[in-house]
Amino acid sequence: MIRLSFVLVGGSIIIGVCVNLKINTIGKADKRVS
Repeated sequence: MIRLSFVLVGGSIIIGVCVNLKINTIGKADKRVS
């Protein structure tokens, strides 16, 4: 059970980092266009 919860937390953190990177790249692209 401890390993399962650890994997879920780690996966959610990785997903959050990926989403933040995508948002940052999109924001930079929008700034360049404008």
